[in-house]
Amino acid sequence: MRIRVTGVVASCLIGWVLVTSLGVSHVNAQITTNVATDPAEAKMVYDDVRNFVRAMERLAAGGDSMAILQEEYFDRASPGLLHYMDDYDLTSEELLRAVRRWPRQYAKLRNLPERLVVQEDTFREAYARLKHLIPYTVYPPTYFVIGANLGASAASEQGQLISVERPYETERKVTVLVHELVHIQQALAQGIDQYQSLYGDGPERNLLALSIREGTADFITYLAVGRHAHEAAYDYIVGHEEEIWKRFQGEMHNREPGEWMWTDPSNPEEPRDLGYAMGVLIVRSYYRHAPDKELAVREILSVTDYEDFLERSRYADQLR
Repeated sequence: MRIRVTGVVASCLIGWVLVTSLGVSHVNAQITTNVATDPAEAKMVYDDVRNFVRAMERLAAGGDSMAILQEEYFDRASPGLLHYMDDYDLTSEELLRAVRRWPRQYAKLRNLPERLVVQEDTFREAYARLKHLIPYTVYPPTYFVIGANLGASAASEQGQLISVERPYETERKVTVLVHELVHIQQALAQGIDQYQSLYGDGPERNLLALSIREGTADFITYLAVGRHAHEAAYDYIVGHEEEIWKRFQGEMHNREPGEWMWTDPSNPEEPRDLGYAMGVLIVRSYYRHAPDKELAVREILSVTDYEDFLERSRYADQLR
C-alpha cells in the first residue's frame, strides 16, 4: 500500500540519512522515540480498538449512535487512525453503516483488545524473523484500527495501520503486519518521495511497477513467515502461470492496474489481486538467481527501474 506523505514525515517517523552502499540506498537512522530497531521494543497501539469497544458498549445501552461513535472513537483517534480515516475516507457515517450491516461481526469485537495482547508475542516473533532477513529493519508503531469492513491495511508515515474488524486468524494478521512493515523498509531504502511517487503521478507508475512493488512485500513476507499475504492469488496463478503471464505482458505497461489489483475481477473464477502474485513470481525469480541472497534482498527493496529488474530476474526466460 501507499505511504501518505505530509510535511511532518521527518519528525513523525524517522530522520534518516541515506547512504549509498553496494549500489542500494541503506538506512543509517537517526530515530525518534516512536521508532524501534529491536522488535521486542516495537510499539503496539491498541487505543483505537479499546475506544471502539467502549463505543459499542454505549451503543448497546441506547442513545444517538452517530454521536457515540464520533465521541468515543473518532474524537479520540490515534495518529494512526487519523491517517487511516484519511486514506480510506472512514467517517462515523460509514462505520455506523457497517456496524448495522454486520452487527454480529462487530459485536464479536468486544474481547478483541485482550485477544490482540495475547497474540502480541507472535507478532513480535514475526518481526524478529524479518530482522534476520533485513538486519537494518526499523519498527515504527503498529496501530490496530477498526474500519468499515474493507479489510484494508496500509503503511503510513505513522507506522503500520492494521484493520482488525474482520475475524482473521492470527497467522493472517501476522502476514498483513509483516507485509506492511516491508513497505516501510522499501520506503526507507528508496527514499520516501521516490517510494510515494509510484502511487501518485510518478512517470514510472504502471502495472509492472506496482506488481513488483507489492510482490516484493509479499515475497519477503513469505521468506520471513512462510505465508503469502495474498495466498489465494498465488495459489491460483501457480496453476495458470503461462496464460496469466501472457495476459500480464499485454497489460503491464498500462498506467492503472485495472483488475489486477484492489478490485474484484470480472471473471468470478479468479481471485483478487493477481498482480501481487505476478510480482511475487518475478521477485522470487530474481532472488533464486542471485548468488548473494543478502545483497539480493537489499536490491529487491530498493528497485526503482522495474523494466530492468524484470529483465534481470530472468522470469520470462523460464516461460519461453
